Amino acid sequence: MGWWSSARAAWLEDPYQVGSATGNLAWAGLALLTLHAQTGDLRYRGGAARIARYTEGFADDGGPGGYAGGIQGYDAEARPLTWKSTEHNTDLVAFFGWLGRAGGGDWTAQTERARRLVRAMWTGKRFFIGTAPDGVTPVARISGLDAQLWPQLLADAEPAWRAAFDYALKAHGAQGGLDFNDDRDGLWTEGTAQGALVARALGRTAEARRLLDTALAMTAPDGYVRASSNPSITTGLAIGPDSTTDDFRYYRRPHLGATAWTILAAKGWNPFTGRFID
Repeated sequence: MGWWSSARAAWLEDPYQVGSATGNLAWAGLALLTLHAQTGDLRYRGGAARIARYTEGFADDGGPGGYAGGIQGYDAEARPLTWKSTEHNTDLVAFFGWLGRAGGGDWTAQTERARRLVRAMWTGKRFFIGTAPDGVTPVARISGLDAQLWPQLLADAEPAWRAAFDYALKAHGAQGGLDFNDDRDGLWTEGTAQGALVARALGRTAEARRLLDTALAMTAPDGYVRASSNPSITTGLAIGPDSTTDDFRYYRRPHLGATAWTILAAKGWNPFTGRFID
């Protein structure tokens, strides 16, 4: 939850690290549900249900509905993140839906609340990345790759959403792979692997192989996959509400997220359904 600073003789906390993001909560829940599915151990499902109950506190039925971003900071320093993310709500559709199917209670209303936000961000060609902090106004100035790709991995993805994959190839294409945003200033390996998995799910085998090969080429000597091809690439996003610039960036460093998504793409495993694609 933080670290001791000898120089300042104080306990310090990074507000981003000790906060709660709804999408990150969903991914922790999906991991627990995967363990439950593999082992049958009810403690994993119980842990996922506790995460779901906590996440429910970020529900916001204003505007397009859905779930807000979470909180920045901890305890008395916690500040609400009132924007809504297409990516985060996609995660929650998968998480709440799986929890219900796994016998963890009735999560139908929560699943549909998150799905309303995802549907509201669909333009007919691509997904908006989410809303402004008012929780209502769609943000159209930038495009986020995960917002384009992840809805297509849902168990009940809508056929029309397939157009977002072609949009992503064009708007995010960079250095043989895909960039996080549409400035195309470098290869984002994690997203390139995500694109490979989605291409596989859509039956676009040649593109899946090409994107996976691009991601694998970023493997570092230690076996991890580097986050980026360049020393630094932009996302167009800020780390938190106190940021004055788009300081959320990726670097050419070995990266767990990039490694994990490359493995998922290579194995053809859909983490939103807990099943192999093929």
